[in-house]
Amino acid sequence: MSRPLARRSLRVATPLVALAALVLAPVSADAAVTIPVSCVSDEVVLDWDGATYELYGACGIVVVEADDATVTMPTATHLYVTGDDSEVTAKPQTLVEISGARSSVIMTSATTLSITGAGSSATVEGLVEQVRMQGDGMSLSADRTHVLVLRGAGNVAVVRRGFRTRVVGSENTLEHQRLDRLRIRGDANTVPVAAGPTASRVVGTGNTVSVVRPPR
Repeated sequence: MSRPLARRSLRVATPLVALAALVLAPVSADAAVTIPVSCVSDEVVLDWDGATYELYGACGIVVVEADDATVTMPTATHLYVTGDDSEVTAKPQTLVEISGARSSVIMTSATTLSITGAGSSATVEGLVEQVRMQGDGMSLSADRTHVLVLRGAGNVAVVRRGFRTRVVGSENTLEHQRLDRLRIRGDANTVPVAAGPTASRVVGTGNTVSVVRPPR
C-alpha cells in the first residue's frame, strides 16, 4: 500500500487501551467494548484484531490494519482499510483505499475510491467522483459516479446515475438507472441500463448490454 507519511502517528488498540475502556465504563462479560479514539494526531492506526472502535474529532489519515474490526468514524482525508473482514461506517471521505479481503466500507460520499481487496465492498450513499475497482469478487453500490473503471472478473456494481463507466474483464455485472457513456473490453459482461440514451462501445464476446430507450 502506498500512502503519504504523516508527521505524527497514533497507534491504537493495544490490550491496555481496552483495559482502560473497561475501567471507565464497566460492562457485562458478554457485552462488546467500544474503544473511543480521538484523532489527535496526523495518522491513527487501528491494529487490534476483533475490536470495535469509535473515532471522533478531525481525522487526517486513518489506517485500519486490524482484521475483523468494526469502526465508526467521522470525515477523514485518507482512509486505508488493509485488514481482512473489517467493517467501517464513515461520513464523507476524501480518499478511500480498500485493499483488505472481504472488508466493507459504508460512507456518505467520497472523492476517490479504490477497491482492490478480493471480496470487499463499498456502499456510497451519495456521490463518489472517481472509482477504481481492480480485482475479483468485489462489489460497489453508489448513488452517483462520475468515472467508474472496473478491471477483473466476477464483480458487481449498482449505480443509480453514472456518467462514464469502463469495464475491462469478464463476467462482471453493472446496473445503472442512467448512464451517459459505456466502454467494455472483455467477455460475458452484463450491463443493463434502465433509461437511455447511452453511448456504448463493446469489444469482446458474449457481452449483454441492454438500454431502455426513452419514448419519442
